[in-house]
Amino acid sequence: MPMPRRKEIDGKIQCIACKEWKIYDDFHSRSENNGRPYSKCKKCHNFHTSKRLKENPPKWYETDAWAANKSAKDYGIKSTLPPLEWKEIVEKHNFLCYMCGIKLSIIPKLENTVTLDHILPLSRGGDNSKENVLPACWRCNNSKRDMTIGEFIQNAKKWSEIVL
Repeated sequence: MPMPRRKEIDGKIQCIACKEWKIYDDFHSRSENNGRPYSKCKKCHNFHTSKRLKENPPKWYETDAWAANKSAKDYGIKSTLPPLEWKEIVEKHNFLCYMCGIKLSIIPKLENTVTLDHILPLSRGGDNSKENVLPACWRCNNSKRDMTIGEFIQNAKKWSEIVL
């Protein structure tokens, strides 16, 4: 049964948190719900969301999986990788980068921070399934970019020959 529409007075609706009457532009709209606004105004919504995230921050494996699923969606790929499956993959690989073997960290913004790497990149037709993802350190994943692992290894050999 659909929810009844909230009362509207002079083109304004009431925020359920602060109880103020505000115009529609002061509310985030729900694209999945015919553009109907959220029940909290933007200010209250942002405050409550940031408070909830501070009290209960997402786990490292949740943010990696969410980012990968968003990237897959951007490429029109419907497959999703559940966060717990990603966590199992990393644990199965003993928190080691599959390219260089370095011990991975869950602390963000370090060179050895665990990242989700697609064996066959999404941009080249890969999907976001557990068969196509492996844990990699930030440095290796950033260097690999949209190459396949074979291309990355060939390029790494060329680079080492140039340096030597």
